[in-house]
Amino acid sequence: MDAYNKVVVESDYRVNLEMKRDGEKLLSSWQISAFIENLSRSYYKNELLNTIESYINKGTDLENIFIIDESFKLNNIYKNLGILYLRNERDAKTLYHLGKPIGMFPNEKLMKINCMFEIFRKVNETLSEYKVKGLNKEKLSGLITFSISPKTTMIAIKEKIISLANENLNQSSQEEVRNKEQNKKIDQKKLANSLESSTVQIMSSYQKMESDFISLAITKESILANDIKDINETPSNIAGYFNTFKSTFDNLIRPIIGIYNPNDNSVEIICRDFIDKTLYIEENKRFLDIKSISRNSPLAVCVVLGIGGLTFLSRHITVALDERLLRKQQAESAVNISEEQEIADLMSEIKQAIEERVNNKEINIIDATQDILDNLRRGNEGRFVENAKDYGFLNEHAILKVRKEA
Repeated sequence: MDAYNKVVVESDYRVNLEMKRDGEKLLSSWQISAFIENLSRSYYKNELLNTIESYINKGTDLENIFIIDESFKLNNIYKNLGILYLRNERDAKTLYHLGKPIGMFPNEKLMKINCMFEIFRKVNETLSEYKVKGLNKEKLSGLITFSISPKTTMIAIKEKIISLANENLNQSSQEEVRNKEQNKKIDQKKLANSLESSTVQIMSSYQKMESDFISLAITKESILANDIKDINETPSNIAGYFNTFKSTFDNLIRPIIGIYNPNDNSVEIICRDFIDKTLYIEENKRFLDIKSISRNSPLAVCVVLGIGGLTFLSRHITVALDERLLRKQQAESAVNISEEQEIADLMSEIKQAIEERVNNKEINIIDATQDILDNLRRGNEGRFVENAKDYGFLNEHAILKVRKEA
């Protein structure tokens, strides 16, 4: 667990967000739900960004931080998340079902896994069309290991997957099928052409990326040397690789972020307590809990969330200590404790946790990296502010009350 999450999870504090709407006009249940969903999304994304920054400050390379190209599904449980060892069959399947990884900075290994997953899917879809048994997902761990080898080409990956498909075709041809409609002879030549054509676009896309590898390596070196301070200073075709993470993060409602460890070929899914439904419990210190929605004029909403929410909400909403907590703190202290100082100390603790270095190692966040993080934060906060204003909740009545858990 990174330092930031340790502080948030082990903190005795929670935050009550109380918001009262301007005006007498009521909102529909759809509008209230949309506002809560937007708040939940902004809060979750803020926790992701705090955690990402914490990992960067620990020395994690940006190319090993990735986003999945799909949001997590609300109806899935995702109880096997955490650290996924990609040499393990179950863990490899788990990553495959989440979606395709996209590095914060271009990462050749992740690019190959991304394309391999897509070829695997396309081949399976083609086999299904011809009523041939699909590829065994138990093979994914071996395919990942094969794919990330420096000597393995994308052509070799494609041929290996198609070879597995041909094995299934041969097996299907030998089996007796009672259903006459299914017993029609499979046109093997037509199937072979279909398998090949299903991968053409993927192969073309990868070949384009491959032709840019040298330029990407040079650009990464320049960024790390702080010679390039803004990704968009680079040619548009190269900048696109570095901007895909941000555009995906912005567009997805519930993004999944992972940390790839090339040493043991593992992946850690961060903020899984927002994803795994078995962790939707009161003991979860980061869980966003709706305490009340009052339709009395004016309409009021009260939610409880983790202290990490202060890192973006406090820039737009007044923060105060719960009155009972302030009185208790003052009674227990020999010196007079001001509300402002108590809040400042808590904010400082969170900030220090995000910025903590490993073994006090000095790690400078380069300008381009800071620019990426700042843009991600601005985009996330901007959407929250716009939404809260649209629904009339961002006003002098909005307040964040810091309270201590009993």
